[in-house]
Amino acid sequence: MIYLCPNLPNHKSHISTMRGGSHTRFHLRLLANLRLDLPADNLTSPTRTGIIMSAFTCQIKTRFNHTDPAGIVFYPRYYEMLNHVIEDWFEDGLHWPFHHISNGKHFAFPMVKLETQFIRPTPLGERLTFALLVTEIGQSSLKLHVTATGEDQTMRIIFYAVMVMAEITDGKDRTTKAVSLPAALQKKARSFLKPDSTNHNR
Repeated sequence: MIYLCPNLPNHKSHISTMRGGSHTRFHLRLLANLRLDLPADNLTSPTRTGIIMSAFTCQIKTRFNHTDPAGIVFYPRYYEMLNHVIEDWFEDGLHWPFHHISNGKHFAFPMVKLETQFIRPTPLGERLTFALLVTEIGQSSLKLHVTATGEDQTMRIIFYAVMVMAEITDGKDRTTKAVSLPAALQKKARSFLKPDSTNHNR
């Protein structure tokens, strides 16, 4: 199955089942020659021979505020888009919205590592399709692999991110320390594990 962002324009709010061998418009090439087939109008499950997995996908249209004077996406705006995708994933995919985590509970999910590959520029007005997969579930951390492809089927950007669940203490000596991921959150995250990924909490 594949999880869709329900609150984005022109994006259907449903979960569709896999249709093996379907021809598609979008092709995402991930590590280890993994291919995600994502048609624009009715996204199907990413597949590899003998393997079914889940990806969280969002479509984001590039707008004027995203671009530089050359008319292409200004690179810091990609990080804002990434945060948009991750925030929607926590809310719609994991059912752990940021406001639920932080509101009165003193927990947060800071990003402690982020690597980026800029593949090709994206022009104003194009709609990007983001796909998020989990590559490792640690005691306190989640490693993510997020890609974005354009309407011409080409990869535009790849992110490798590590997020850690942290507890923030108030008072004079304010501290932040890593804490264990709740079992319910680990279970939800496993739904998005990429094949050949690591789950240290099985």
